[in-house]
Amino acid sequence: MKKLLFLLICPVIINCQDSAKVLFIGNSYTYYNNMPNLISGIANSKGDFFQSISQAPGGASFYDHASNPTTFLKINNDSWDYVVLQGQSQEISFSNSQVNTQSLPYIKQISDSIYTNNPPSKILMYMTWGRENGDPQWPPISTFDEMNGRLRLGYLRMADSVGALVSPVGSAWKYLRDNNPGINLYDADGSHPSLQGSYLAACVFYAAIYRKSPVGSPAIGNISQSNANILQAAAALTVLDSLYQWNIQDQFQNTSDLKPSDNSIIIYPNPTTHNTTVRVSNYKGNFQTEVYDLIGNRLQTSNETIINLSDYARGIYLLKVTYGERVEEVKVIKD
Repeated sequence: MKKLLFLLICPVIINCQDSAKVLFIGNSYTYYNNMPNLISGIANSKGDFFQSISQAPGGASFYDHASNPTTFLKINNDSWDYVVLQGQSQEISFSNSQVNTQSLPYIKQISDSIYTNNPPSKILMYMTWGRENGDPQWPPISTFDEMNGRLRLGYLRMADSVGALVSPVGSAWKYLRDNNPGINLYDADGSHPSLQGSYLAACVFYAAIYRKSPVGSPAIGNISQSNANILQAAAALTVLDSLYQWNIQDQFQNTSDLKPSDNSIIIYPNPTTHNTTVRVSNYKGNFQTEVYDLIGNRLQTSNETIINLSDYARGIYLLKVTYGERVEEVKVIKD
């Protein structure tokens, strides 16, 4: 009888567990305090499974990642559910023109490799935080709020450019600084995370990956349970109250029983000046894209994933994507 009961109960337990395989491409903001392992601890406490590896050389920028063959070896090593992308701590806070030339091309290069390796993979941009007293080398980021604000906008822009999701650690960081300034999130250098800072990042990643609250997880290390509760609640509030702002969709569904509404069209970059890439989530077959102007004129039909809009005037265009027996429409902005 006990064996029979186990067989009846066990499948229910297994089906309730969510799992995620994650590759982190980052630097010391990722490996400080072994942040991925902190995520694993939170997941385990919630009955979920988390598996990860990291490619995180100290101080690495997106150019460094794109120039390192090990980055691409690790991307191609598995069919990742998520690949986390994080640049050097100041990199995305610099001027848009500098980011557009020194960061964005390499983010796109890495993203293309991720999607080529496993089209269902989701890219998760690691929105980092401003330094404790900002960065004096450039006036627009000379305070925490200014630097944190530019990082926030920059990572959101990078995510839109490659069809990525965002793990808004920097936004949770600001919430804690504004509402619980007694909790120290920084290491002594005023840049890297303390254990509490890394734990906050882990809570944000757990909420972003699993779409669940980390509240109720046990404290770790020398973090008090009361402080852990505050960090968990801040992460849950930041992520789960604004899922659409962070482009977060439901990762955990039975893909063998997809309904039409389970598919979604992803286009990036949007807006674009030249080309845009079209992807269909949870669908691996061929699809066709038709481009229309807003008065209904069909401008082109393509079976390719990259749509060339460079000859069109600035404005809004409609992409009609046909896959299987489904037709979906999305808008793209041509700058």
